[in-house]
Amino acid sequence: MNIEIFPKNLSQAFVPISEFNKGGANKIFENVNDVGMKFVFKNNQPIGVILSIEQFEEMREIIENQALLIEAERRIQNSKGKKTITHEEMLLELGISKADLEDMDDVEIEE
Repeated sequence: MNIEIFPKNLSQAFVPISEFNKGGANKIFENVNDVGMKFVFKNNQPIGVILSIEQFEEMREIIENQALLIEAERRIQNSKGKKTITHEEMLLELGISKADLEDMDDVEIEE
């Protein structure tokens, strides 16, 4: 995962809304793929952001991972003083091998 959220050259990422009115939308959207995102301005004020699909997916994944981290930290905090078992102990108790896990498709287990 490429963690760069903002383009390296921000000046290439700014586009006035008037460019859309002049028929420049196609060029703007083509350029989004090169730059990653465009900041749309009207009267020198930012009014929106256009993201490439790749940039959107990357940002969505970062947000999802952050939410999972927060949930994991909450669970750790709530488990203080309670008996816990290791991942290996849980697999043994459930009769699941590591090979069984590797054969599974991507599965997210949530509470």
